[in-house]
Amino acid sequence: MDRTLRIAVATCAAAPDLDEDGPLLLDALAATGVEATAAVWDDPDVDWARFDGVLVRSTWDHPLRRDAFLSWARGCRATVNAAEVLAWNTDKRYLQGTCRGPGCPRSRRCSSPRVGRRRRCPTSATSSSSPP
Repeated sequence: MDRTLRIAVATCAAAPDLDEDGPLLLDALAATGVEATAAVWDDPDVDWARFDGVLVRSTWDHPLRRDAFLSWARGCRATVNAAEVLAWNTDKRYLQGTCRGPGCPRSRRCSSPRVGRRRRCPTSATSSSSPP
């Protein structure tokens, strides 16, 4: 008898049932015989070891708690993407230099985020994605 594949779809406390298209994902997984469950990444009551895989999907609070998020990812051995990939992806500096030349928007990088409020970056933090 085949065992059912169990997948956790990692989310955040603000979206415990995933975001608006989460049910579509859960339904698609169920249609293939996968038992998929939404689980909040920092919920201490979740036993991540009971899942065959963990799909990091709606962890919208990770920028505010990146160190805690990456610590969780390193301890959760079943994430579909390795903790190193999640670390790279959550450090948005990788976006610098991805667009060069005319037509690329100018961007600014501030040293400290201000979530929920607009913040002006100091002029010295301004960088252009196009060559000088």
